[in-house]
Amino acid sequence: SGEPGVCASRNEVFLKSNGVSVVQVAESSRLPNKIKVVFDRARSEEKYIAGLMQDLCFSLRISLSKKRRLVADLEVLVEREDAAKPLEKIREIVARDFVRLGDLEKLLACALVGVSLKDGYVADM
Repeated sequence: SGEPGVCASRNEVFLKSNGVSVVQVAESSRLPNKIKVVFDRARSEEKYIAGLMQDLCFSLRISLSKKRRLVADLEVLVEREDAAKPLEKIREIVARDFVRLGDLEKLLACALVGVSLKDGYVADM
């Protein structure tokens, strides 16, 4: 299970089974280096994910721009019967993509905050 107490208990059992106490680990001179490695790895992974999200946001913005241009073109032709239905469908698609872009930008902002926090943690070590 993902409960913190359960994980801590498993770690203690693992350490004890290997003849190591939690106090020995906490007092280890290597502990700060291990912690720094963990934070550095987490920061690198989060930067990578944030980069992917930035690329996705950029691609989605380009796609939205093209679809908006198509909407504008179809609006000119709306008097024609065969353009009304596609216009309505593309408007629905643009509206959904706009919401998706907003959600993705929120996730990206959260990821960038996480990267910044991890940068601060690593710098403080």
